[in-house]
Amino acid sequence: MNKLPKSSILRHKKDITLLFKNGDGLFQHPFKCSYICQNTESAEFKVLFSVSKRNFKRAVDRNHIKRIMRESFRQNRQSLHRLVHDHRLKLNLSFVYIHKQIEAYSLIDAKIKKMLHRLEMEVNAKMLAD
Repeated sequence: MNKLPKSSILRHKKDITLLFKNGDGLFQHPFKCSYICQNTESAEFKVLFSVSKRNFKRAVDRNHIKRIMRESFRQNRQSLHRLVHDHRLKLNLSFVYIHKQIEAYSLIDAKIKKMLHRLEMEVNAKMLAD
């Protein structure tokens, strides 16, 4: 079974606060993505998935959406993983679901792919600028 390792989940409150305070952002409906990219000696990336309690009152619905987001990210993360390891980056990113209705898996998957592609382009541009 291939799954997203626990070590790839962003959990520390300090890192999460820093990500939302100082991170750059991307928007691809129904997602808002924030990320921070830093040069380090060891390459790693961590990800956070969030769904608003305001839009989805039932925890079952929030968990369902996060499960779909995690699965789509897991299946499409290879190129981002390669980029992080090639440039030895520390990348923290978050995906926030902002839509008010549950979308189909196929739509969420397509949007995650687009978001990851845009993220790669932005990170590459930052690496060339530095």
